[in-house]
Amino acid sequence: MQQPGPPIWIGGRTEPAFRRVGRRGDGWMPAAMTPEEVGLGIQSIRRHAEAAGRHIPEDHYGSIISFCFGESREEARATAAPYMLRIRRDVDPESMTALGTAEEIAQLIRRYVDQGASKFVMRAACPPEQTLAQTERLARELAPIFHGA
Repeated sequence: MQQPGPPIWIGGRTEPAFRRVGRRGDGWMPAAMTPEEVGLGIQSIRRHAEAAGRHIPEDHYGSIISFCFGESREEARATAAPYMLRIRRDVDPESMTALGTAEEIAQLIRRYVDQGASKFVMRAACPPEQTLAQTERLARELAPIFHGA
């Protein structure tokens, strides 16, 4: 008996990408999308999946989010500015970059959750020598907000 292959998560932020996810994907993990755009993408993928006679589990939608901790949003913005994803000219990178204190970062993640996302790949937007410290803060300060102490 053949074993099932690994789940295939697909990225992309265009209608053809949404169609691919709906017809063939096991999940969706885009980058460089605002929370509201992720919500619209999820709705489109659901329509394409239904048209293909498929269902993608509700917990199989996510987003790649850049983040940077700071004692304030302004401090984090100054650190992250050269490292923020700027692959789109039509959207302010700050609308999809989590900056500031743990609670400020959590606020942006909650906006994605409210739109239907439940999985996140967190990308440190900082100088390379700060990546470990930023990631440790993510585990120490942010994870407990969503997963308890």
